Amino acid sequence: IAILITGVMVVCNTRCDNSVSDPTASLILAQRIDNVSKCKNGCSVVIGDSNVFWYDWKFIPGDVCNMGIGGTRINFVINNIDNIVALNPSQLIVWTGQNDHRRPMANIYADYDLLFAEIKKLSCPVYILSVHPYNGLNNDNALMMQINDYLRVHDGEGYVFIDIYNDIQLCGSDCFLNVGHLNSIGFGVIKSRVLESI
Repeated sequence: IAILITGVMVVCNTRCDNSVSDPTASLILAQRIDNVSKCKNGCSVVIGDSNVFWYDWKFIPGDVCNMGIGGTRINFVINNIDNIVALNPSQLIVWTGQNDHRRPMANIYADYDLLFAEIKKLSCPVYILSVHPYNGLNNDNALMMQINDYLRVHDGEGYVFIDIYNDIQLCGSDCFLNVGHLNSIGFGVIKSRVLESI
């Protein structure tokens, strides 16, 4: 599936929507149009899944292109690197892996290795956010920690790792809208950690 809105194509090989609170298709489309309205030469690009899609990244200075799509995985980011390169971004923020955690860990690591190779096409700073814990799913959270350990080991190999896991875990259920999506308090934590790093 390819989505082309305001001249920006976003390639999606998995489900292209797994949205928060089951909004209507028109709401999703309106949000998508707003998200990509700032996708222009020299913008900051944020890409990932539904947490990226629904969050307002306007705290980042300048134009911010939100290329988030709900339900996507690491390969979604890999498949869109050339589209991002074409924007000549001032920076790239990647927040992906949340929907991958139940896949075999070796496959997740292989996908991240492909992502690490692809981001070398960019001349701008690249930041990769850790996955966050799920609200109350301890078995899943053990997998999330393995993903973050892999990202942490490769920090500095073409990207800066922004670890949000512990901050969200300390915040607990106060940071969550539901099991897997953050609320405004959770996103406040994300905002603070991103602004400390960029």
